[in-house]
Amino acid sequence: MPKWAQRGKRAHSLRVVIAVCVLAAFICAYMSGAESNGILAALANAQFSAVLIGHGLTAGVVISVILSSLIFGRVFCSVLCPLGISQELAGSAGRVCGFRKKGYAVPLKYIYAIPLFVGLGIVLDISPLATLLDPIANFGRGLVLFRAVKYGETPVIWIALPFFVILLAAFFTSGRFFCGFCPVGLTLGLFSSLAPFGISLSDGCVSCGLCEKKCPTRCIDSKNKRVDRSRCVLCFSCVSACPGRFAGYGTRIGPRSVDSGASRRFFMKNVMKKSAWICGLIYLSGADIARMIGGFAHKETGDGDMFLSGDEYGMDYAIMPPGAISAENFGRRCVGCFVCVAACPVRVIKPNSTSHPSLIYADDFCQFNCVECGIVCPTGAIQRLDVDEKHRTRVGVSSLDFMKCVVKTRGESCGACAEVCPTRAVRMIPYRESGTAGLTKPEFDEEYCIGCGACLAVCPAVPNAFRLRGVSVQTLTPGIRPTEKEGYPALPSTDDFPF
Repeated sequence: MPKWAQRGKRAHSLRVVIAVCVLAAFICAYMSGAESNGILAALANAQFSAVLIGHGLTAGVVISVILSSLIFGRVFCSVLCPLGISQELAGSAGRVCGFRKKGYAVPLKYIYAIPLFVGLGIVLDISPLATLLDPIANFGRGLVLFRAVKYGETPVIWIALPFFVILLAAFFTSGRFFCGFCPVGLTLGLFSSLAPFGISLSDGCVSCGLCEKKCPTRCIDSKNKRVDRSRCVLCFSCVSACPGRFAGYGTRIGPRSVDSGASRRFFMKNVMKKSAWICGLIYLSGADIARMIGGFAHKETGDGDMFLSGDEYGMDYAIMPPGAISAENFGRRCVGCFVCVAACPVRVIKPNSTSHPSLIYADDFCQFNCVECGIVCPTGAIQRLDVDEKHRTRVGVSSLDFMKCVVKTRGESCGACAEVCPTRAVRMIPYRESGTAGLTKPEFDEEYCIGCGACLAVCPAVPNAFRLRGVSVQTLTPGIRPTEKEGYPALPSTDDFPF
């Protein structure tokens, strides 16, 4: 094998190895759960679209990815996007099975309407646009489906359908099908089209067409020796396939790079005239515009005097993770990546029917001292709380139906709910009406309830004597309920607390 061919294949192989390592890290972090939360948080908070929604255009990750695209091309799409390499692997599997087709040529005329509509969706609170087209969200929903199977849970299959459709499309093409419609890729492509570094064809190219056939995004015009860098994802398939040393990465290949001027003229003619930059900038600034008009909240939980009660609690409200602030804020920011689902140590955060995660107390309850979901959330949909804030944040409210309590129905002593309640919203008082000496019954004080679900988890009554309802706005409770003799006690330490 000639040295030039070896170099081309090595560049392609090295890029694939790096991308696969990133993919493997994502899969291990998602599937391992709380044991890999540090890695999971680092990977999730390095994803361009999630950080853009959560922190805006001035975030360090966003600026770094844009600058790298402006100088070196779509490096992020090449090695850091887990959905990108997943498509390549699916495309490779398709080729092994005999489905060897050309890459899909994206219709440039209207394709930049995608980042435009996604950006407007973020501003106008039309979250499905971002949810269905976000690469990390689609990837995360697919892995959460496998995670549910791993732990023997009932999977919500339909939430992962976009992920499997993307992989199926990649399987029957040469891979990277979704990259042509991804708002992240299209926006970064605007910057990469101006990059001094990129894939280009030299004058020695004989227009054999092998590079064009190998290209998964159909960004190469071998006849005119032109590469559309706005669509190039730096997969290096063309470099590996070139039978001569005429395709390569750099600022200049051979005596003259015909790609340099031609691609810029192509870009100005076919992209700039269609207002692609305006569409891309609307996508990039969508979160900042929403923040300016008050769409995103920042720890705007109220104090204990503002807590809702009565009919203001509704059965239609899903129980949001602590730090979600409000249903409006959570709905705007959450893209359904389900990183919080993977990070929850007791797996009470689960997908629900709206593609957003919620607390479902089927097997366990929200741990009093746990703040993992806010740490790993990359979009700010779940804001980071310190332990003291978590102790006082109301995610829901319980109600006690004493007629179902075993103290009432069986005349037996219990008190399990009072023992586990971390805020003492439930306490035992004498049950004088029973006529049994020493028998106590639970007394519930809604003001101190944070909706952790501990009372539901331990209640032996069938049906359960407690019912938990969600809230539309998370507020702060006064803390732990005081006792008559102790006054207002300090919060218990982790070692002393029964959880």
